[in-house]
Amino acid sequence: MLRNALLAVLAGSCATTALAQDDPNNAQLKQEIERLKQQQAKMQQDFDDKIKRLEEKLDARSKAEKPPVKIEALLQSRMDFDSDAPDSFYFRRLELKFSGKVNPKASWTLMLDPAKELKLGSGPAVDQRTKMLQDAYITLLLDKNWSMDIGQRKIPIAYEALMPTSALDTLERALFMSQGKLADVRDVGIQATGRYPEFDVTVAALNGTGESQNGKDPNDQKTFGGRAVFHPTSVPGLHLGASELAGTGPNGTKNERTGFEIQYKRNGLTLRSEYATGIADDKRANGWYGHAGYRFLKDWEGVIRYDTFDPDNQASDDDVRDLIFGVNTWSLGEGTLAQFNLVNRRFGNGGHRTFWQFGMQVKF
Repeated sequence: MLRNALLAVLAGSCATTALAQDDPNNAQLKQEIERLKQQQAKMQQDFDDKIKRLEEKLDARSKAEKPPVKIEALLQSRMDFDSDAPDSFYFRRLELKFSGKVNPKASWTLMLDPAKELKLGSGPAVDQRTKMLQDAYITLLLDKNWSMDIGQRKIPIAYEALMPTSALDTLERALFMSQGKLADVRDVGIQATGRYPEFDVTVAALNGTGESQNGKDPNDQKTFGGRAVFHPTSVPGLHLGASELAGTGPNGTKNERTGFEIQYKRNGLTLRSEYATGIADDKRANGWYGHAGYRFLKDWEGVIRYDTFDPDNQASDDDVRDLIFGVNTWSLGEGTLAQFNLVNRRFGNGGHRTFWQFGMQVKF
């Protein structure tokens, strides 16, 4: 009897287990568990994919913020035809510019002009300013508005002097720069620049006003000053600026530079005028120009300029005046510029000469 009872209990237990295994609710739970596991795996894969994409994006940004060395080149070939001087073909400039970032807050610039060396055999005296080294400075980003350049670069005087060479409206800069060297010269020192929506300002502490390019300062005195530019958003295209540098030369002589600039540029029209004055070697010099340009076609521009320079205000009959008619064209394609200038030059002593110049440049 007891044996039969035990067999009955065992059979019931087995039957209950079988029924539990065949319970449809359990099967449904198993399916739900499997579905959740699959969903979890898919979510994990999605997260892995997103993380990978973000890492790739971050890597791309890092590379963009610190690109490899950037190399730019500008070649200008010229032809000068003059009834009072030998006609000539020559290289006017061969600028090689290298730049790069060290980190998001530090970058560097180096610019050479081998054409300086090529022209040494044609007459100019050899000094440091005739050497091929032009720009060599480190730029530090101080905040979102201010940066600092430490090294050698152009002194902050005159708008046209600071324009990129490839963007000049005429083949040569104004006389007070190309002949008088009141601007468009380089020196070693520190320049800090702040840029804001309506104005830019540069303050500078330099060895001099171009005398110590590619060299050390020969005296303890330094040159201080800066440049301020106002470009109101209420008048698009308007540009007003003033600059001043003052210091002492190696022999105790004054070195001063003062400049004023105004430009209006919009809808193909360019109107610009600048005035500069300065003291070098105890001589006061000054010059100014008025310039007008108009793009009469998409790739063609006509220019006219009146330019005057007096190298010594105390001397008579030594001033120079140019009347220039020019044509610029970009019709040969991107990175090219062809320029033609007809120059009528008159001297304070009554002399005059007329010459024309043709220049071709490529930038890449």
